[in-house]
Formats: sequence, C-alpha cells, structure tokens
Amino acid sequence: MLEEDTLEIGKIIKEKTEKYESIKSMIDFDKNHYNRTNICYICENEIIKDSPNDENKKVIDHCHLTGKYRGPAHNICNLKYKIPNFIPVKIHNLTGYDSHLFIKQLGVDASKIDAIPNTEEKYISFSKKIGGLKLRFIDSFKFMSSSLDNLSKNLRKMPENELSKYPPKIRQMKYINYLKSKFRETSLHFPEDKLDLITRKGVYPYDYMDSKDKYKETKLPPKDKFYNKLNDCYITDEEYKHAQRVWKEFNIKNLGEYTDLYVKTDVLILTDVFENFRDVCLKTYKLDPDWYFVAPGLSWDAMLKMTKIKLDLLNDYDMILMLEKGLRGGVSQCCNRYGKANNKYMKNYDKSKESNYLMYLDANNLYGWAMSQYLPYGEFKWIKTNTIQNILKCPDDSEKGYILELDLEYPKELNDDHSDLPLCPENRIPENSKQAVLLLSYVMPNTKLFVVIKAENEMNLSRQAWIKTAKTPARDTSNPNYTSPGLYVSPRQPMGKLCHF
Repeated sequence: MLEEDTLEIGKIIKEKTEKYESIKSMIDFDKNHYNRTNICYICENEIIKDSPNDENKKVIDHCHLTGKYRGPAHNICNLKYKIPNFIPVKIHNLTGYDSHLFIKQLGVDASKIDAIPNTEEKYISFSKKIGGLKLRFIDSFKFMSSSLDNLSKNLRKMPENELSKYPPKIRQMKYINYLKSKFRETSLHFPEDKLDLITRKGVYPYDYMDSKDKYKETKLPPKDKFYNKLNDCYITDEEYKHAQRVWKEFNIKNLGEYTDLYVKTDVLILTDVFENFRDVCLKTYKLDPDWYFVAPGLSWDAMLKMTKIKLDLLNDYDMILMLEKGLRGGVSQCCNRYGKANNKYMKNYDKSKESNYLMYLDANNLYGWAMSQYLPYGEFKWIKTNTIQNILKCPDDSEKGYILELDLEYPKELNDDHSDLPLCPENRIPENSKQAVLLLSYVMPNTKLFVVIKAENEMNLSRQAWIKTAKTPARDTSNPNYTSPGLYVSPRQPMGKLCHF
C-alpha cells in the first residue's frame, strides 16, 4: 500500500514537472523595478554597479516553474537558487514510532533509500528515490514539539479582542472566515459550516479496534471503549460528545467510515499546522522549513542570516580537543534531602523554634542571557606570553578573549562553606561506571581564591556579542500562532549547533 502510494505521488510529480519545464520565457517583468533597485532580493545586500567580479553582477531572477519575475539579484545568488529535487513528506512524531517499518515497505524495489539514523531503529529522516526526484520523509514533531491536538487548538484560537466587538451572528461569521484562512487545505475538503467541528483533533478507539470486523459496526462504541492503554486514560465526556456529533453530522454508517474521516482530518490538520509554521518562518526569517530535517538546522541558518557573522573554522586538532574538554553541561544535584519550614505564616508555627522558609527560585532566559554575551568567532591562537593576572583583568566586553586550561589547588578551609554548590565541576567517568558524568570536586573553591599551580594551555581569540544582534521576533500575544510550540526559533538551538562544531 505504501509503495503504491509512493509510486503514485512520483507519477503526479513527474507530470507536473514536465508541464512546468515547457515554461521557458519570463512573464510579468517589471523593468522599472529592476532598474531602480540595487539590492539583491535574495541576500538583501547591495549590488555594486559595474562590479568587475562576475559573481556579483546584477542579473534578473525569475521562477523557473511559473516564469514570474522575482527581482534583481547577484549572479552568484541567482545560480544558487535551485528547484528542489525532493518532495517533503511530514509524519508527526515519525522518530518516536516504528519508522523502520516504513523503510521495509519502501524497500521492495531496486530504487535507492537514503536514511539519517538516530538509533538502529529510529531515523531522523529517510528518502525514497523515484526517477529524478526523492520523497523525503521528515518528522514534523522535530519542528513543532507538541501534540497535534495542542497544535490544532492553538491554530483555532482567534484573538478575543477581534471577536468581542461584534454581535454574535457576525462574530460567528468572522470566526469561520478566520478558520478558513488558517485551515486552508481542510477548507478545500469540507463545507464551511463543518469547519468548527472538523478542525478539532478527533478521538479514536485505538485499543478497541483489534479486528477488521470492527470496521463493519454501525454504532459508535461506548465511551469506556475509548480507553487508551498507551496513555492509561479514558476520553472525557466532552471528547465523547464531540465524537457523537461527528458521527451524526457526517451521517457516518460504520466504524470504517469513521476511521477514514479520522485519518483524513488528521492529515489535513497536520498539513495546515505545518503550512502556518512555514508562513511564520518565511515572513520572519525568509527561510523555508521544508528544506530542513530538524528545527536546530533552521535555527542555525536563521542566526547566521540575521547576524551575518563569519565564523572561523578550527583546523588545529589540539584546539578542538581543548575546547571539547570545556563542554560540561549544568550541575544537577540534591543538596538537602529534607527541609521543613517554620514561620508565622504557617498554621503549625512553633514560636519556640527559629523561623525559616522554603523558597522556590528560578532564573528566566538562561540560554538567551548566555548567548547574548561576548562569544568567540575567530582568530584562535596559542599564546605563551600573557600572565594569569593580565588575563583576569580582561573586561567582560573586551573584543579579545582567552580560554585557559589550568591546574588548580583548592584551599581546604573552603570545603564547609561551599559544600552545597562546589565550583569547577569535571566531566569524567566515575569508578564502576562506563558513562561520563559531571562530577563535583571534593574541595570547593571560590573562583577568586583558586591557587593556580600552572597554566597547561592558553588560547586567545576575537569575540563580540554576535548572537545578541539576531533579533528574535517578539511573541505577539494577539497572534496565538506565535505562541504555539515550535513557531519561533529558540536561542538554545544555536547553542546546541555550536557544540557540534
């Protein structure tokens, strides 16, 4: 079945490609716009008039599929603009399910399959070659890390301030128009009076459907049959009423028809959610998520595009090893196993004992703060001339920075004072273990009280607050799509990509 669908998709793509290949000439050319504009619409940098460099020459760019004029561009930018040779196929939480079963189904013929594995049985992506094109299967959950139910709920939300100013009848009409604008594909398959019903994530009796005969049943199973063993839960009364309404409104005859409708709406909702995600990314970053495998890759390119930073490539293997030693992560520990509060705000307050409180503290935007500091970007060099004292005098916002590998001696008198949060953790393998973890030394110094035995290695570098210049779009509270999981580039994602390099 999957193989047949794949071949059918390949046939449709081939027919459309051959149709578009007949479009050779450019249409809708705006000569005035081309002549008066000297900004490349692709890279947004200036086009130097009469540039001797052939790569930077001004050229006309047009779409090779529709023939429409798109704008002036550098010659090199125009040449890099390519028609994709793949069609992305999104499956929500593909990595979390048995993706290897899909590969087994797709591998029945001699056509090549390429895979990017996560583990032996789970894949980030895999591609099936059909003629000159590929079907690229990607996990939409890697971009929008939430359930399809939550994503559809977020997309359905229309800002209250846009509805409250209208009377009820007009309010309903406005909401339907809003749903049509957000669920564009779904609205092509269902009448508008059914959109409010069908754009909700449906419910399905997964564990009840254990034989083909169940598809012939002519009634919706009772609520207790919707129990989900995987999540160990029943559906709510509201969810069951929704299922009953769907059954009635669509005049469903049996569970087979209900299953077909459930699968169809699931696919359409995922399509609309991802298309809205693409709209946000294209508008904000001018980058298309369809070209990426996971969100960190999109986030990394967005950062490079917005900051225009040029990062030096490290070629010195010893430098790479030294920097890898500094990748430690964060300390996670339980400093006190049991704590009991005693203060005047409690019913069982004991006046004879000392007052104490339990307090929960949390720091916001740790990743964002760290990534906004002065960070290295190039000119990495070994040094032997600077003293530790001179390096410690270097201000936090200096364009020259240093990375040191030190041998330290910790004064024993600091042990008791620093017992709750030791400094200078080490990433090493403990005894009787094979996995490296973050270990805290038995002596806990203050950074200003270290006794430096010697500097093993010293490196200087150039730095600036280059990620800080990336203007992450503010989350527009009037637009629920911006607050949806995955619909903005997180500052922690570039940090993870930096660790890869």
